[in-house]
Amino acid sequence: MFSEFSFGVRMESLIDSCLGLTPLELLISGKIVDVYSGSIFDGYVGVKDGLITYVGVKPKVSRKFLDSSSRYVLPAYIDGHIHIESSLMTPSFFAKAVIPHGTCCVIADPHEIANVLGLNGIKFMIEDAERTPLKFYFMIPSCVPSTNLETSGAEIGLREIEMLKGFKNILGLGEVMNYKGVINKDKLVLDKIRACTGMIIDGHAPGLRGDDLCAYILAGINSDHETISLEEAKEKITFGMWIMIREGSTTKAISSLIKIVSKGCPERVMLVTDDRHAGDIISEGHIDYCLRRAVEGA
Repeated sequence: MFSEFSFGVRMESLIDSCLGLTPLELLISGKIVDVYSGSIFDGYVGVKDGLITYVGVKPKVSRKFLDSSSRYVLPAYIDGHIHIESSLMTPSFFAKAVIPHGTCCVIADPHEIANVLGLNGIKFMIEDAERTPLKFYFMIPSCVPSTNLETSGAEIGLREIEMLKGFKNILGLGEVMNYKGVINKDKLVLDKIRACTGMIIDGHAPGLRGDDLCAYILAGINSDHETISLEEAKEKITFGMWIMIREGSTTKAISSLIKIVSKGCPERVMLVTDDRHAGDIISEGHIDYCLRRAVEGA
């Protein structure tokens, strides 16, 4: 319930609100979707000091009551991998577009703006994101420039990575696109990964299988959103990777990969958009659209 909030100084008041000894700030009734057990029950969700302090079947005293008994109450959605720049919106405008679709949190890799503006571009994304109620986390771009054949406006090297590690809401190293560099032990690529030891390291490895895949994962890379076949997804899950099933505006993988969920591996799978255009978000939705597609495909 409490995620990263520091609630030690108000623990007593939170416990009292849960037990009904003091009023909740908000009580919501509805059909509660239990994402852990897979069940749905008629019940209540209570909020105090911005935290969910009560979930149960009995009503509690509250200052405000929201009757949603005919509606479903469930956790908001998280997009585990996205490039906000591809939406052609700033983070603050992106938030306005996706919050009505049930998204509460995104993990963004700002490598597109970083390729143009470097650290200043990443700082802009972080600062603009703080103006919104949407929870933004950011990954440090690992491939700026994306290749040595590219003329980019900036470079994110080891010095910049060390600086970014101190920024608020930085989770780790963004998609390591140079999987050949990992396998061939390219010093700069491996040094970037070493610099983020203990943090999340996202992958980008389309079609990578067998010994090469093992070597790539051995470097500490946790996930992949570029998986293109069901057998590839199964192999990557077997090796401990998180599979991000991507359903963006251009690349759509739900139809080919969603059956991995029915094979008993839902805890290692997530839905992401990667690149989703503003028009598609407004007309079709965001993660809610991905969920609808997943239900259709399953």
